[in-house]
Amino acid sequence: MLRLHRSSIQTLQGKIVRAYYGQVERDSFYEKMLQDIVSLVFQVSEMDGLYEAIQMLNTGRLPHQIINHEQFKRSLNDLQVQIREHHPYLVLVQPDVKYYYEQARPKIFRFDRHLIIILDASLTTAFLAKLLQIYHIDKIPLLNPGALKMTDRKMTDRDIAGGGKCRTGIRRTKV
Repeated sequence: MLRLHRSSIQTLQGKIVRAYYGQVERDSFYEKMLQDIVSLVFQVSEMDGLYEAIQMLNTGRLPHQIINHEQFKRSLNDLQVQIREHHPYLVLVQPDVKYYYEQARPKIFRFDRHLIIILDASLTTAFLAKLLQIYHIDKIPLLNPGALKMTDRKMTDRDIAGGGKCRTGIRRTKV
């Protein structure tokens, strides 16, 4: 009777140990799978960022993902040093990195496994740079509440039949 009881306890203990080790293996498998999924999500995110950067290059804009601000700023400083050494009478018109990201239109081509990006950097003489200040002007329409407002209205056949004579089909009307 004791032998039977001892063998059933050993059998039960073996099942518990196997279940425990099976659970540990499943937990380590789940942990490894979760790490792989997180790594895959980050890789897909990086590929998406690269795709967006290539699309920006195709539209003629300089992407932040491909060209680092600090690296680009160092490059502009190196360019200014080279200009001062070899052509001391010239200066860079736009030494600000922001201008190149927002306004400049890059020229792009591929050479073997390299992507070559060329930006035009305008130069001027030091004398003119001191006399001239270069601005970017944005026109903002302002409303003048006291002014007479004029709008364009397309004439219809009824307007022409009513006596309005217009060669272009558009007449100015007061509002």
